[in-house]
Amino acid sequence: MAQAGWFARITRWHWTLDGPKRLTATSDREGFQPDLHGDGHEGSAHLMPETKGAYRLTLDTTWEGDWGTAIHTQTHGPVDHHIGEIRSHLLPPHDRP
Repeated sequence: MAQAGWFARITRWHWTLDGPKRLTATSDREGFQPDLHGDGHEGSAHLMPETKGAYRLTLDTTWEGDWGTAIHTQTHGPVDHHIGEIRSHLLPPHDRP
């Protein structure tokens, strides 16, 4: 006998970093902890503030069910974060815009 069931999964991650400058990023994948020596793009979002100060980080997730329709959006946070130092990240000449 087959079991009848229903499932839901997160299909969209929307990150907001609000502070002296507002940064946002949206992804359709969850990502994972970036390598400390990598470029940081393994994660779901890559937000890089360029101004010191107080920021609030918020994550909104959108859930879908079996039928592919958005059924729920959930807000996580905000989490307060203070940026006290900005470090430069130099790109090799062939990667510069």
